[in-house]
Amino acid sequence: MRIIDRYVTRQFVATLGAALIAFVVIYVLIDLIENLDTFIDNNTPLVLVVKYYLLYVPFMANLTLPVAVLLSCLFTIGQMVRHNESVALKASGVSLYRVLLPLFRIGIAISLFALLFSELVVPEANRRRAHVERVQIKKRPSQDILRRRDIYLQDTPRRLIYINEYASRTRTAKKVLIQVYDGDKLVERIDAGTMIWENSVWVLKQGERRTFEDDEEQFETFSLLRRSDFDFTPDDIAQRPKDPEEMNVLELRKYIGRVQRMGGDAQRWRADFHLKLSFPFTNMIIVLFGTALASVRRKSGAAVGFGISLFICFVYYTVMEAGRAFGRTGDLPPLAAAWIGNVIFGLIGVTLLVKARK
Repeated sequence: MRIIDRYVTRQFVATLGAALIAFVVIYVLIDLIENLDTFIDNNTPLVLVVKYYLLYVPFMANLTLPVAVLLSCLFTIGQMVRHNESVALKASGVSLYRVLLPLFRIGIAISLFALLFSELVVPEANRRRAHVERVQIKKRPSQDILRRRDIYLQDTPRRLIYINEYASRTRTAKKVLIQVYDGDKLVERIDAGTMIWENSVWVLKQGERRTFEDDEEQFETFSLLRRSDFDFTPDDIAQRPKDPEEMNVLELRKYIGRVQRMGGDAQRWRADFHLKLSFPFTNMIIVLFGTALASVRRKSGAAVGFGISLFICFVYYTVMEAGRAFGRTGDLPPLAAAWIGNVIFGLIGVTLLVKARK
């Protein structure tokens, strides 16, 4: 059986490598055609274009890996069916499940590898690629000199902060409004002309402070007011909204906590969080589905197998994206939305495998 395992594994891995390279090259060519005007308009040097796409390759490979896995399954098992190798193995007493066992092992290994790859390599490559595109190609200012306007924060359940304008380079906020509530009742209001981060403390300057208690208002002006109880930092204010592809699971989890602490709606981020965990295991489900589908004998050639792979993966990605959309809007729980595609295709794969001729 070791000989059979090595034979099946060698066929699968060789096809997987060739398919993955082909899909990445196609992806690069399509993206290059779409962005050619941008590169020309910005007089982008060739070396910078090459750097941009080298940093893009990890994301492309991670995205197209399930398609390559399905094509490899269809090709490997399909070849054995067309050449009657599976018939000879069955005649010698080897069951279909035993023939497919090395592919199931590879599917698990690929899923675990994809999970680690998507956590350790893809986010950093995407961050660097985004920086190259934003700063070096499109000549936009880097994040540390950006100005943000109309910022709303909620650092505690009782306190709301509004900032009209914030300069991240000087860590200075202008036209700051701070409101503290006890239930629905306003108990404190602070208006400040500026707020500056000094020595790890927020310092409010040139402002007014009002407190409300028992239907009475107390009013005072200040030229300098230090507040060490604020639970937000300059990074929380200045950080540009990140794309989920630029964060790993731990970073995304922290980001969700920060969004919730600031009073934002983290529903879309929770959906992306669960999708990050579910997507790598698409490869394992694809192996299950692909081997079951390829076990049915057909006279079609490699071109048909290629078309079937693209169609199935298109449907798979459509279901996954629909789940993500439902999870972001709250129509489905984020966990269910992220795993719905894997569950549906996993059940179909098990059904096909059970019904296949053993």
